[in-house]
Amino acid sequence: MPRTVRLSLVALMLVCSASVVTAADVLEQRGVATKSSGKVTGVTKDKVSFETTKGEKKDIPANEVSEILWDGEPAALKSARNHEAGGRLQQAIDGFAKAATDNKSDNPNVKLDIDYFTLRAQARIALTDPKRIPDALKKLADFQSKNGDSRHFYNAAGLLVDLNLVNKDAAAAKTAAETLGKASGNDQKMASKIALARVALLENKTAEAQTEFEAVAGMTAMGPAEESRKLEAKLGLARCLQLQSKFPEAIKLLDEVINQSAPEDSKVQAEAYVRQGDCFQASAKNKDALLAYLHVDVLFSTEKSFHPEALYHLSRLWTAVQQPDRANEAADKLTSEYPNSPWTEKLKSPAAPAG
Repeated sequence: MPRTVRLSLVALMLVCSASVVTAADVLEQRGVATKSSGKVTGVTKDKVSFETTKGEKKDIPANEVSEILWDGEPAALKSARNHEAGGRLQQAIDGFAKAATDNKSDNPNVKLDIDYFTLRAQARIALTDPKRIPDALKKLADFQSKNGDSRHFYNAAGLLVDLNLVNKDAAAAKTAAETLGKASGNDQKMASKIALARVALLENKTAEAQTEFEAVAGMTAMGPAEESRKLEAKLGLARCLQLQSKFPEAIKLLDEVINQSAPEDSKVQAEAYVRQGDCFQASAKNKDALLAYLHVDVLFSTEKSFHPEALYHLSRLWTAVQQPDRANEAADKLTSEYPNSPWTEKLKSPAAPAG
């Protein structure tokens, strides 16, 4: 066989091989470092059925699936996901809109993911902009009613809990929490108990909330998802201690949360540093409080539920330690990045100096 013909055959084989590799769904599972390539053969709100390229068939609990990269999904979907992960929520929403327009896949799961990711990003913005909460609530409720067996069904319930708590609607938050408790995943059941405890805090039932948080914090964790829930419960317990002015005990517990949480568990770490800052500030330890809030601004600014709160306290604390330039910098960042946040409104209102 002539050399040129052999080279052409080799090139053709490489192209065909590459096609086989890329023509597959890629599944990312929480706590598993290696991604799996193959075919998603079924999706429900409780499980994802998957067949690997080697022919291995398995059912994966839906709550353990962190991401699915679909064969044939639009290229814009990947960049939109990256924007959302980086906290660039409006860019993410714009990217998901482009992905919806570009989508040529006949797989209904691709459209479903784009729809949910759009709603998730809109909900995350609404958490910092109360005027957007009613629209976000309606859209999430509509998504749930139309997609009752989606793998995103219970995640939507979790967002409904968060939005209703910010909206101070205890009854609606409780309903969403109870829906979350019907999931088959144990970490989701733990999340439901935590949500109900947060509802109790909203209703000023601190003792009841503390009992619920302690129950979850004392559970045995099976895997990273459940471990994360235990840490969330400890955060809630620390909040209860803070409300009882037991600041040293709360700070110690928050240290445990920070030291035990995984680096990628940014939401837990962001809240832990904010609550630690609150406790230090209440204990007249302004420099320690500054350091705690700075962690959120420098390391966890993508966590939009806690970043504006940290910026508000930084603007006041920098003033208290005679650093007006840094105070103005924090204030400017708060007003420009979160113009409709309650923390921005609070910044504009007269307040006593920190400390």
